[in-house]
Amino acid sequence: MNHDDRPHARDVRIRELREAIGLTQEALASRVGVNRDTIWRWEIGQSVPQRRFRVSLARRLGVSIEELGLPHPTTSDGQTE
Repeated sequence: MNHDDRPHARDVRIRELREAIGLTQEALASRVGVNRDTIWRWEIGQSVPQRRFRVSLARRLGVSIEELGLPHPTTSDGQTE
């Protein structure tokens, strides 16, 4: 994914969804298998989750990948998980 393909931070709903279910960045990071700083970067749109983390992230937040505001793993690079 190049810089132009990244979703805008305002479109990514990770923080909103995380807070709605009462998880801290640390708790979500632990469940997804990344560190808190990674969650923070995803929330502000500085980076996007690699395709291997998108399904796990969506599952733990109880939404689809599209509802996160992220491209589905098969649409961003043509490869499946």
